[in-house]
Amino acid sequence: MKKEEIKKLLDQFEAVANIVGGIECWSVRELQPLLGYAKWDNFINNLKKKVLKKSNPES
Repeated sequence: MKKEEIKKLLDQFEAVANIVGGIECWSVRELQPLLGYAKWDNFINNLKKKVLKKSNPES
């Protein structure tokens, strides 16, 4: 990945960051399009699969 692309992506992520109680965080709904998902269902289903796989590494 080129430095310009990385800078652009970083700027996009920083633009949607929120500060809650002094902690930087992101809304999943705002990250969805940045990660290339057009549909919420596809995004959340893929996210759930990743969480389950991380929770159960043997499977």
